[in-house]
Amino acid sequence: MRWALVFVLWGNPALPSDRDPWFGRDKVFHFAASALTTLTVGIGKELWDRHQKRDFSLRDLAWDGIGGVAGAVAVRQIDKAP
Repeated sequence: MRWALVFVLWGNPALPSDRDPWFGRDKVFHFAASALTTLTVGIGKELWDRHQKRDFSLRDLAWDGIGGVAGAVAVRQIDKAP
């Protein structure tokens, strides 16, 4: 599965531009959606954008990953609570 994602992302020759900052309202949405739901939602949305030739962003995928990890850590901590 990981290799499939690498090959899908590899095909994007466009470098991020100033239109896609690392920090912004959109990145908060990616973080929150991935933390509260699953990574599937965020990654699926980006792959859909790429398929539709819209605003595909590796930075959005990074924030999806960060949000997914934060959500997983939160769930694990809740499960450990006495």
